[in-house]
Amino acid sequence: MRKILYWVHESVDGFIEGPNGEFDWPALGPELSAYSSTLNDRADTFLYGRRVWDMMSAFWPHAESMSTDEHDLQFAPVWRATPKIVFSRTLEKADWNTRVIGENLAEELTALKQQPGKDLLLTGGSNLPTTLTRLGLIDEYHIVVHPVVLGGGKPLFQDLGTGSTCSSSSPGRWTPGPFSSATSTLGGGSNTPFTLPISGCSSSPPAASVHSTLCSDREMLGARVWGRSLVSINAASLAS
Repeated sequence: MRKILYWVHESVDGFIEGPNGEFDWPALGPELSAYSSTLNDRADTFLYGRRVWDMMSAFWPHAESMSTDEHDLQFAPVWRATPKIVFSRTLEKADWNTRVIGENLAEELTALKQQPGKDLLLTGGSNLPTTLTRLGLIDEYHIVVHPVVLGGGKPLFQDLGTGSTCSSSSPGRWTPGPFSSATSTLGGGSNTPFTLPISGCSSSPPAASVHSTLCSDREMLGARVWGRSLVSINAASLAS
């Protein structure tokens, strides 16, 4: 069966965008670019919510005329050629090999997962991933935690309700359980215990921490920061 992979950038305090919708803080260096490419290679369909689609469709069709970044130039033709699905009740149609689904979300995605083919890659967003998490349809979470404190904005997940796995001793911080997949490493170095900050989840029995790895120091957006961390989670044991 095909899997749904969720790939998203998060601030260290648990937000995917700033208070005013800022998304100029993620930095996609060579390591993250390579990791992103591995996810793209696993998928033959890209999934988006409406807001992420609007951002993607404003850039990738004409990326070569707007950017000289190596990653952008490599991914632009991949994005244009790959079939895409936008989940929206307000969008009627979309270009660039894109289908719009506005109803029967669970049924449509369940059917897609049962079709032959490669995996389905869901990029960014909060509302759609929250809904799919509630429905138990996301199979893997690939969350890049950037060393940026936004101080507010849109949380990685909206209220997941009592079914989510959160640490009761630390409300608002989600400690993933004993997942079977290995955590990806960026920048080398030894693994360090990492508690993933997620705003908007309810408390339930605490679980074991996921191990992740911090990169070396670098410059980001003109400020001295510590390195990024990538948390790769297999959702198979979320319900256990």
